Amino acid sequence: MLRRVGSETLLILVSVLLVVVSLLILKKVDDRAELANIKLGFPIHFVIQNSSGLSIGEPDSPSFPYYLGLISLLEFPARFLWNNFLLSIVITYAVIRLLFYFKANLPRGTFKSPR
Repeated sequence: MLRRVGSETLLILVSVLLVVVSLLILKKVDDRAELANIKLGFPIHFVIQNSSGLSIGEPDSPSFPYYLGLISLLEFPARFLWNNFLLSIVITYAVIRLLFYFKANLPRGTFKSPR
């Protein structure tokens, strides 16, 4: 019983870690209007950051398209969507759990490569 609880706790922690690390995925920004509303997080966005203060697309600055991730929260405000964050964790946990279920319950040799 303790082993099962420990493995489920580990799966939940891995799910949370994967969702938090998804903030490092860069998003493509095509114009200045998109800078004000950058949606970050995976599988469902849970952080919306306003990066309109960046000088991207102006003379002597990087041009569009530009790839951005989460940047300084002190300089550029962001909204954290708790419902989306929790839903992302649940989705990630379910996918991992299904992968383990199929791995344990599929008969060996189901996916043999053709010769």
